Amino acid sequence: MPANVNATGNSIETSVANNDFAGEVFVDGTLNNNDRAVDDRADGAREGSIDVVRLRPHHLLCTQGYSGKGYSDDFVAGMDRVTKQLRENADALVEITFSTDSICEACPSKYGEGLCRDDDKVLHYDTCVREILDLKEGIYSYHELIDRLDTFLIAGDGDETAFDGADRLCRICGDCNWYPVSACRENILSKRYVK
Repeated sequence: MPANVNATGNSIETSVANNDFAGEVFVDGTLNNNDRAVDDRADGAREGSIDVVRLRPHHLLCTQGYSGKGYSDDFVAGMDRVTKQLRENADALVEITFSTDSICEACPSKYGEGLCRDDDKVLHYDTCVREILDLKEGIYSYHELIDRLDTFLIAGDGDETAFDGADRLCRICGDCNWYPVSACRENILSKRYVK
């Protein structure tokens, strides 16, 4: 099934415009390990099931640092939905992808699937987080990954006794446009959203 078509055969754009989700889940052409469709809308389309949010590795940090600011109203609305689902659901699952994800959908830097205006920076952030957590593409418990990131920020990888959590975080994403103007650093290092 093409990525822009939902399970009923309608285009995603038509379904969004008509608000005719009727409990269905959009399919991006892949299924998760449990043979459940991955829901890119990340807003709880299927009641009683655990929705999976697609995230690229560095967005694990962004979901912890996010404080309501964004590129546009559409971006903020999408980010609000994703962060609420992940932060408030103890059983939250994420599908780690090494490409564009649920958060990228309304980003003005996204040129297309897997294409970002800021690819060099974004891929650097992804590589850092991927290596810290030894990530592969697949389904993970969101809160377990956040706990592992938190452990790294506190203890490091054993080879860098001179660095503290703020230094480690700055080395990963210190040149991000949002790092100095949002609450990222404060939220992440204070473990504000660590469950």
